[in-house]
Amino acid sequence: MSAKVRRRVAVVTDSVANLPQALARSLRVWVVPLLVVFRDKVFRDGVDLSPAQFYRRLREGQVASTSQPNPDAFLEAYQAAVKSSASAEPAESILVITISSKLSGTFHSATQAAQRFSSAAVRVIDSLTASFAEGWLVTEAARLAERGASLGEVADRVLALREKVRIFAAVDSLDYLRRSGRIGRAVAMAGSLLKVKPILTVGRDGVAEGVDRARTLERALDRLVEFVAEDAPQLVPTARTAQATAGGRATEGSAQDAGEERGRGFQPQQVGAPESGRGPLLHAAVVHADALEAAHALRRRLIERFRCAELFLEYITPVLGAHAGPGTTGVAYWWEQEATS
Repeated sequence: MSAKVRRRVAVVTDSVANLPQALARSLRVWVVPLLVVFRDKVFRDGVDLSPAQFYRRLREGQVASTSQPNPDAFLEAYQAAVKSSASAEPAESILVITISSKLSGTFHSATQAAQRFSSAAVRVIDSLTASFAEGWLVTEAARLAERGASLGEVADRVLALREKVRIFAAVDSLDYLRRSGRIGRAVAMAGSLLKVKPILTVGRDGVAEGVDRARTLERALDRLVEFVAEDAPQLVPTARTAQATAGGRATEGSAQDAGEERGRGFQPQQVGAPESGRGPLLHAAVVHADALEAAHALRRRLIERFRCAELFLEYITPVLGAHAGPGTTGVAYWWEQEATS
């Protein structure tokens, strides 16, 4: 029997990473929530308010604002990460991955907390992205840490993968971006009059930017798939067989209410384990802001066109949803070049 590998690095992130709770628990990732504010009431993102409840409030006309966590919230996570427990030894070091510093002050809060923490070495990495694109960095960091990698090895993996992860999203309405100050009123009014769906991404510099627009939802979803395809290394499109598609069907996990159960909690899966074909493998997550039908349609397109190593479907976390608005649908992904034997 092989000896149990000691985990030397604890991984900490923020709630914008969009990690399903079950995945965060299984990988032992500490998640620091950002804050969502409705009038004078403050909610911890993903803790006090479920996505289903949050989007219901937005559709009812309530206005939400957001706030970054303070350094003390990260300090608490660091302290918890290095404590021993019945199931795990204390970590020797901590790797922190945050939302892009160009989109939030969360990176600075994490850095300030690291400077005040003396119980273990702490390294903070700016993901330069958001949502499940950030989540992919966290997931791969935690998986490598589970295998006993050092802080330097895990950080190197994250920095290398940061060059690969991408996210694209089709926004249903520009009103929420206008309210949050991301675009001007004139642009929002023009977009509403034209009834276009802007397609946004987070660039390599960590800044959100528009890359295209579509007049219909169907065209927007097609365009999202085209962006994924354009990134693929030596892509050889392969339609999945019916058997492979059935083998990759998601199972729904527990949720806080019926609405949430329909919109999140999908377990990671392999969509038709690669058989004999060669070529790149797609690691993808479809994310949506109370747009489950569109999310499933996008998921089907990805299954039909690409060889998916794993595919998640998850709500966009409320902190991001407050800016993107209900109806937003996106895909966060990275391509893996399958090793040849």
